[in-house]
Amino acid sequence: MPFKPEELPLIESYFQSYCDKKNNPEIYEKLHLDYEIDNQSIILLEVRQHWQDPTRETRSEVAKIKYIRSSNIWKLYWMRQDLKWHLYEPHPEASSYVTLLEVVDRDEYCCFYG
Repeated sequence: MPFKPEELPLIESYFQSYCDKKNNPEIYEKLHLDYEIDNQSIILLEVRQHWQDPTRETRSEVAKIKYIRSSNIWKLYWMRQDLKWHLYEPHPEASSYVTLLEVVDRDEYCCFYG
């Protein structure tokens, strides 16, 4: 079930603000952080210029934060080398996406930003 229409503006505002803080305007065209919403998940993306064709871009998934409405909990995932999402075991869940985004930002085990 997708996010409710009344939930989306706050989520979008928060994630856009997070991305804006992380992005460097001087290299924005070459590298920036973005997000997309897919049903009950928010996926952080690293967007880069394609190395052979600067008119194209590549999008790499950084982290996935998923809302489990039935238990009112948010879960954090990272993408392993098998290109599948795995629960981030050091801090797998929280009561808000704000807390999980702080975990992603700290990136203590270099799973999200390397």
